[in-house]
Amino acid sequence: MIYIDKLKQHSRFRAYESLEKLSDDNPFKKFEGLTPHEFIKENFSSIASNIEVLLDYLVEHIQEIVFVKYYVDKLQKEYWFCLYDLGVDEDGERRYCIGGESQTQTSISEELQTKTNLDTFPDELQQFWSIHGLWYPVLSYGKEDFDLEALATNFYLNDIDGEVPYYTLLTLAGSDLELDEWSALSHGICIDFDEEMEEEMEEEFEFDYFLEQHIKKGIYFSQTGTGDVILLVKPYKEFSSLFYLSHDACSNFYDSFWDYIIEERPKGK
Repeated sequence: MIYIDKLKQHSRFRAYESLEKLSDDNPFKKFEGLTPHEFIKENFSSIASNIEVLLDYLVEHIQEIVFVKYYVDKLQKEYWFCLYDLGVDEDGERRYCIGGESQTQTSISEELQTKTNLDTFPDELQQFWSIHGLWYPVLSYGKEDFDLEALATNFYLNDIDGEVPYYTLLTLAGSDLELDEWSALSHGICIDFDEEMEEEMEEEFEFDYFLEQHIKKGIYFSQTGTGDVILLVKPYKEFSSLFYLSHDACSNFYDSFWDYIIEERPKGK
């Protein structure tokens, strides 16, 4: 990992460790001595049945796992990043996933409770955050390295599809997105229903109610590279809590949080 040498020259860099020997303050200490394959299986064991595609991908491509301790200005403390080195793809570009420390205290702020219709974060998010409180996939973006310095400095990355941003500034959708200006909303969003869904359910979908009571009261969760947005909303009828809001095409719900986590994994590489 050549980029590690650059990090070591930065004033916020604190330590660099491998699974072979981990310091006592490393939150992943219990995994000391495991192989990368063993670490992946043990680390994600509690949710393994939900993310089989992701686990298969990580196990197939993992080259090395390292841990970097970095001082994060946003958090005002030292923070451990878990780096999954997934080698190079067929174009010679390096692939990584970056996981944060386990985050078990995930109570939703009073401000968000007041302004939204969510009393707490969905169980699936909290399950994942208990493993990695931040998840930053750098798999197919054409990068030769990861920008850990920017990640540690800002801890506010709402422009990368696939991250799990517990530490990011989750914001209220209605005030930040200026919904009335979005072409998709001004003309009415085309909800992309499951093909097996009964036609009468689609006809009964009350879009105006959903817009006012769910989207506008949702939480701005993540944004894709195209500007489309993932919203954290209160589950609506049979729909899940993650809603994909596209400004130039049909919008839809993810079947689950796990579907969202594994959807962008490259196939067959």
